Amino acid sequence: MNFESIFLLILLFIIVIKLKYGKRDYVEKITYIDDNGYLRYTDSNKLVHRHIAERDILKRKLRRGEVVHHRNRNKRDNRKYNLQVFRNQAEHDAQHRHDAKKHGKHSYTGYTKNKIRFDKKSD
Repeated sequence: MNFESIFLLILLFIIVIKLKYGKRDYVEKITYIDDNGYLRYTDSNKLVHRHIAERDILKRKLRRGEVVHHRNRNKRDNRKYNLQVFRNQAEHDAQHRHDAKKHGKHSYTGYTKNKIRFDKKSD
């Protein structure tokens, strides 16, 4: 086998792996779950949802104060259709209050410097 044949076989193998396991498995291998339950990239510690918002939604870097919200409240669901960017924390908090009235169960009570707080309501 010559170099070109080996190269093509490796390329084909990579394509098959990507098709078989998909992008999600690849992302999971280069990310970890932080103490707050969010996915972060292992190489930079950057929050995955903020990166996806910049790359796929805004097509620019997030501005100071902008907040990326998970519409379905699943911190690990970083599909661009599940992400929404708010201009500031106050707008983000208002959305959570609206969601709590609409959906109940777990209501978001605000952001503090070190963690996000949820008040659990009984059904």
